[in-house]
Amino acid sequence: MIFYTLPIFLGFLTISAADCPACPSGGVWTAWQTVSSCTAPCGGCGWMVQKRTCSSRRWGCPCDGPYSRKRQCPTTPCPGPSEPCCAAAPLKNGQCIAPLPNPAPYNVTCAQNADICWCPEGTTQSGIWSAWSNVGTCTKTCGLCGTIKQTRTCLSEAWGCPCNALPTQTKDCPITPCPASAASACCKSYTVLTNTGGSTNSSTWKQVCGITLPDDPTYPNNCHCTDCTAAKITKVPAGGKYSAFTSAGVTSTPFTSCPNVYKASCMAGDGKQASIELNGGTLPSVSGTPSVELDLTCASNGSGWEYNGKIITKIGCLIG
Repeated sequence: MIFYTLPIFLGFLTISAADCPACPSGGVWTAWQTVSSCTAPCGGCGWMVQKRTCSSRRWGCPCDGPYSRKRQCPTTPCPGPSEPCCAAAPLKNGQCIAPLPNPAPYNVTCAQNADICWCPEGTTQSGIWSAWSNVGTCTKTCGLCGTIKQTRTCLSEAWGCPCNALPTQTKDCPITPCPASAASACCKSYTVLTNTGGSTNSSTWKQVCGITLPDDPTYPNNCHCTDCTAAKITKVPAGGKYSAFTSAGVTSTPFTSCPNVYKASCMAGDGKQASIELNGGTLPSVSGTPSVELDLTCASNGSGWEYNGKIITKIGCLIG
């Protein structure tokens, strides 16, 4: 039996890769990590951004709850004759904000790749959404002075799991502060913060405008993943205008939500262009010089291999 140990808050989570009848309720989160500076110097008068990671997603089990949040800061009281803390953060035990308790260690055994043809019905979301995609460009160039429309798709609808919430949103953009020549670095009462990304290396830190929470990450899923096999795609053999593939077939990566990917590579050499033809040329080819590689993922309903949202049934290697 193989065991994996992950640090979780103050304790450790031991995962058995052998048996797990079901995903743990709510999933398993890491501790919150601060990824920005605070908007105020003292008294709990400011805000900062924190993020966390769903550890259990690496064996196929989802988490319920947000991946990022705003948190009042800092805990240090303000000096001088004024009030030591803001009204929303009363002084207690010499600090303006009580430290959040760490959850107790979560001990659970779980399979390496659980069956996640699941339909999450948590307190924050139902169904599985794709990542947000921008529609057009931001209306301004800096300082969160503009807006942009975004859309997303319900991925789990393919297996009878509808999503709640809205498929569209409008958000302020971009987070890059305006230059010194502008009237202000940020618009709409936003202030400049340091985005550390959780790193202690100050050379990677960036100045950004405002407390803006990042979009939740999205993950592939393995619902019907095993339904996609090499037999569901035709590889055109060498002959005529077609050349032989350097490699083509299904590969598997452990500890990913859907471990099976169809990889194909085509090499031209001598500075020539190589292309992978899709569905007999009815879709745009994928090209590169002197070689090209293509990754196909399994469609969420198991109907076949997918590239840019299109089912691919035939591929061919073209040189020159």
